[in-house]
Amino acid sequence: IFVLTYPNVVDPSSPTSSSKQQRLPMTGTTDQIGSDLEQIKKMGVEHIIFGYIFSPIGKNMDNMIEVTEQFTRFCR
Repeated sequence: IFVLTYPNVVDPSSPTSSSKQQRLPMTGTTDQIGSDLEQIKKMGVEHIIFGYIFSPIGKNMDNMIEVTEQFTRFCR
């Protein structure tokens, strides 16, 4: 099973990253999105494709690689 997702990573110091606020899946800090990835994995998804084209991260290849590497620790 494959999933295509568009993660929206926010700065942990941003007011929108507060755990008290309701957030959309795949939106938030790296750890919050990591938690979403763990849940997706529990559903039986074997491969996740990240689409950064609509995200500010998509404008910087080094940033995309760094964030993706951070996400992989949640997917193993």
